[in-house]
Amino acid sequence: MSKNRFASTAVLSALLLVTVACGGDDSSSGTTTSTSASAGSDGGGGSDGQLDGPVRIVQLADIAGENPAAIDDFANGVKMAIDEINEAGGIGGRDVEYERRRGPNDAQGALEAVQRSVESNPTVVIGLTSSAALRAALPVIAQNGVPFVTHAYSGLTADEVDASDDMVIQPSLSADQTMVKNAVDFLVGELGASDIGLMNVDYQLGIDSAAHATELIEDAGAKIFATRSYATDASDLTEQVLAMKGADAVLNIPFPNPLAVQLNQFAQNGLDIPTMTTGANGGIVFSNDLASGQAISQLYASTTCNPLDTATEWADRYEEKFGAEPTSSAAESYDAMMLTAAAIEDAGSLDSEAILEAFRSISFTDGVCLPLYEMEGDAQVMGRGGDIVFYGGAEPETVFESEG
Repeated sequence: MSKNRFASTAVLSALLLVTVACGGDDSSSGTTTSTSASAGSDGGGGSDGQLDGPVRIVQLADIAGENPAAIDDFANGVKMAIDEINEAGGIGGRDVEYERRRGPNDAQGALEAVQRSVESNPTVVIGLTSSAALRAALPVIAQNGVPFVTHAYSGLTADEVDASDDMVIQPSLSADQTMVKNAVDFLVGELGASDIGLMNVDYQLGIDSAAHATELIEDAGAKIFATRSYATDASDLTEQVLAMKGADAVLNIPFPNPLAVQLNQFAQNGLDIPTMTTGANGGIVFSNDLASGQAISQLYASTTCNPLDTATEWADRYEEKFGAEPTSSAAESYDAMMLTAAAIEDAGSLDSEAILEAFRSISFTDGVCLPLYEMEGDAQVMGRGGDIVFYGGAEPETVFESEG
């Protein structure tokens, strides 16, 4: 699979460089509505096994340019899944009606977004990407009785899921719950790092994950060599980079562009030590050539999956559809929608409680990111595990797999 080349200086200077167009139906309030789904009762299934009304999916996720943390991958993954579901005949004989709405990361914006989403009478809502925003919206989620399937970075505890009246389903664990733990375990246990530099973007997910990483590093018997934060749009990290001289390795919880700045300035300043990052950031830097050669020769990422390695046929289809290689976020979002479709199909109904019960009893093995989605333990989490991916070679290589 060839890497994507972005020649435009304007594109290269964009914050996330994942500005893939999803088509004219993915504007901030755009709607993709099926042509064959007809209106009807939202009560459940018909006697012939077909659903009695349309399947409506509302997704709350920003795309690139709508907020500093946004990438297109969340929307792309869900849209790809829905397109394939509809091409295969829909769910219960019904095509899926899809609408993407803004998914703000601030508390007030999230509350308003969730309230607006349930007013359109969806079957299921998929989103948000921010754990802080999701927590703020829990009272609204509990009041409205619509199943809410979270995105990858939105992790709730068992008590918080209880506060949603058990309306929240979590397909996979969040960045700070699993990805940071896997990152620290690999740095200390596999790479032997004892003095670890910690860098993070000055954004809620970065702040929360850095705090969690500090505890984990100390619990693992290692030491924090230095800590530095930086702005979401940082283009010069000289001070932060020089502060890491003498560390065994660095854990950076970033956005893609500042990660690329850090990697390039490491190479310029002779810091030849491993950098570990989290989520889709490493994949975005690699696929878009934001850093290359010596700068990424020791780049690792703790992520949920590596679709370029483990789901190559799906990754090829994704790249053909969107013109970009998929990150783990795209694969997770695709799985979240496919899992949702399977739960609705198993429920044979549009009734919220029937769908929730189906989520709680299903064993879904047709995902492209994780091999199994099955609810075990607390917090209504269905998928566990994660990969450590090495980006220093010609292609991303999965070098460690966690069972969660």
